Amino acid sequence: MVGRFLMVRRRSSRRCATPAPANTASACVAARVAEVVLRGERAIFLVGSHNVRYDVALSLPSVVGREGVSEVIWPAMTADETQGLERSAATLKNAVGNYWARAEACLERSRGPHDTRSG
Repeated sequence: MVGRFLMVRRRSSRRCATPAPANTASACVAARVAEVVLRGERAIFLVGSHNVRYDVALSLPSVVGREGVSEVIWPAMTADETQGLERSAATLKNAVGNYWARAEACLERSRGPHDTRSG
């Protein structure tokens, strides 16, 4: 199975190896993801998905197929790198929580005292 992933990765890299503007590279990756899904293949991509361990979305190498992300591939990390990832995840989680708290407060202010709509 790992051999298949490497073959797909090499094939994809050859196809997208020419220097190009960022939008062309993004289109190339999007086309490859669509190809993987439509053909029922599985390939490794760097994708953002919800991570249960940290309760935020993180971008990590992941096996992607018709079913979406089926496996996250955790890179080997030193203790310092692991602590840095944990700090980053906590910062993201805090930022998301603050965003939703501000959005809910804004919604409450916009309703006014006589608005009977429920949240």
